[in-house]
Amino acid sequence: FSAERVITFERALCLLTEEYPDKCYLCEVKGGDTESVPKVAAAVAASGILPRQIIFIGFDAEVMRLIKMAMPAYKALLVTNYGYDEADRARSYEMLASQIDVAVAAGLDGIDWQADKDLVDEALVQRAKKAGLDVACWVWQRLPKSDTEATWAHFEGVGHDIFTSNLPPSITPRLLAAAQAKCE
Repeated sequence: FSAERVITFERALCLLTEEYPDKCYLCEVKGGDTESVPKVAAAVAASGILPRQIIFIGFDAEVMRLIKMAMPAYKALLVTNYGYDEADRARSYEMLASQIDVAVAAGLDGIDWQADKDLVDEALVQRAKKAGLDVACWVWQRLPKSDTEATWAHFEGVGHDIFTSNLPPSITPRLLAAAQAKCE
């Protein structure tokens, strides 16, 4: 792979808008990089990518706040893994719940929790939704059971809006069946 070049953000946006205009993409903005925000905003404006085609995610609330300020029409979600390594599950839950307030204070559109079905329950999801947030979850290698059929079913059942999976071929039939059921 030594001859392979890393695709630029601008080129990726071009490919997404030209070749996959009906898809929505998650774009992670790395933490601590506030100087990249104007560059990201300029690239997005130049690309013509629509707000329905891209959602910005990131672990750094300040960077995500700046993303939202620079591009208010685009969704920005706070990614968090707070509490995953706490032995005290009640403390873990409250640590995770505290991120709802952080996302709201930053003016963000949503929260993106780790896919820990033993930690994220319907009450937590409803708390976030009551605060006006979209709710997403993401899988993680440190949580080996986070990308399984049981976890997908759990998060679907508690009302998550977005589920990020590393197993698209496995999850696709489930998503297609759910979409078809909604149309019937």
